[in-house]
Amino acid sequence: MGFTLGGLEELTGGGVRCLLAVDGDRTVHGITSWLPVYADGEVVGYTLDFMRRHANSFRGTMEFLVASAALELKTEGRGS
Repeated sequence: MGFTLGGLEELTGGGVRCLLAVDGDRTVHGITSWLPVYADGEVVGYTLDFMRRHANSFRGTMEFLVASAALELKTEGRGS
């Protein structure tokens, strides 16, 4: 098993999801990427790979992105 430490190359992989935190002025405050986790050839979940935030991002940017991903995956039936 390998892991990437969140490099840019992994962002281009199939099935990778990215979430952005963007404000009303279209300023990007943060980004996370999520790599698919497979079992028996099917996606069974996602794992956090890439996390970056702007130096002046709003407080709780990463928490907002992680919680947003968890809620979205739950609505898809990939979380409890």
